[in-house]
Amino acid sequence: IKVGASDYLIKTEYSHELLVRTIRYSLERKRTEQELKQQEKNLQAIFDVAPVGMLLVDENTVVAKINDAGTKVVGKSSSEMTNLQPGESFCCIHLADDPRGCGHSPHCSSCPIRSTFEQVLSSAQAVHGVECQLTLLVGQRKVRPWLELSAEPLTVEGKRCVVVAISNITERKLAEEKLRESKSNLAMAQKMARIGSWEYNSVTNKCIWSDETYRLFGFEPQEFEITYKYYLDAILHPEDRERVVEEVNNALEHDDEYEGEYRIITKDGRVLTMHSIAKLYRDSNGNTVRMIGSIQDITERKQVEDELKKSNERFRLALDNSKITVFNQDSELRYTWVYNPAPGLSPDFVVGKTDHDLVPDEDARVLTEMKRRVLETGVLEHGTIRFTIEGVPSYHDLNVEPLRDENERIVGVIGVSTNITDIKHAEGELKRSEERFRKLIE
Repeated sequence: IKVGASDYLIKTEYSHELLVRTIRYSLERKRTEQELKQQEKNLQAIFDVAPVGMLLVDENTVVAKINDAGTKVVGKSSSEMTNLQPGESFCCIHLADDPRGCGHSPHCSSCPIRSTFEQVLSSAQAVHGVECQLTLLVGQRKVRPWLELSAEPLTVEGKRCVVVAISNITERKLAEEKLRESKSNLAMAQKMARIGSWEYNSVTNKCIWSDETYRLFGFEPQEFEITYKYYLDAILHPEDRERVVEEVNNALEHDDEYEGEYRIITKDGRVLTMHSIAKLYRDSNGNTVRMIGSIQDITERKQVEDELKKSNERFRLALDNSKITVFNQDSELRYTWVYNPAPGLSPDFVVGKTDHDLVPDEDARVLTEMKRRVLETGVLEHGTIRFTIEGVPSYHDLNVEPLRDENERIVGVIGVSTNITDIKHAEGELKRSEERFRKLIE
């Protein structure tokens, strides 16, 4: 007993039952000790091979153990990182602030690693998911890794300790930053182009709008949670509602894409025209589960198109019953567009041809020379031209000027021709009448 025996029998108290009980107790204790040793081996193996950094920190915040994954944070060996304060283990850039080392710099009070260790030691409560960016001096190189810390209190040989898991999340943080930057750039691009994005979940019947989509409809970004029903009832123009619902339902049932134009009524009562396109996504049974699309305000474009349409209509009405022909030709003097061509010719027949394909060579030569001069000089030309179509001669007052692209380069000619054949005939008849009258009075 004096030398520490724990399993023993006293001769004066010896009995068969006591012997059996003592032997059984000894065997159970031995088995328990073996199980504990095996558990310790298992825990040590888990500690060593864990894919994240694992540290065992004692009650003085000294790093007692560290696994291989933990050493990779700064590229040092286990022996170089143990029996040291955390700042010394991880090459904190503030080590040189105070000759006493880690724990004495003015920055130590805000160190996330030290404060995590101290919090768990003092409270005996676990801490999880602490994200921090450290500034380390590895060799002569300054690095700023992002780490995620989780710590649990632990008792080892009767002493308080902390077991810490450290994950290097630098790549994730960089990816998150790129994602934030991408979202910011997308939001800026949408705002500049007045294009919004949206998502519709056909299972939950809910919508998600980008900030610019809210702005397009006159709302503050994320002012309220939008639903498809609210969009149909309060935003979509009543006269377009039935058509749009039918188009969307048809796309949900049969198509992989949707595209449409419709009017909406903004929060302040303005009527705008929108153009929307979307991609549809289906589940394994072919049912549409969501739509992701974009929407753009095309009100100004539609107004311009309407004005252009009206202008073209006025232009058509003005020329249909006139003797004026308007045309464009490219740099090779092939007709690319013609309106109200000479009698006997149709626009489809003329487009793609040159003057040599349409009129006799001598007439074509005069026309071509005039237009070539415009291409070369960039100066408007005007003249009276005679040419014959299907054996019928005609006279035309012709104006030709250069056709330029957006960079002011000459890419062809544009011409306006007025048929003055009747005037020429009248002038000829007048001249002949004057000649007859002159002969009579002589």
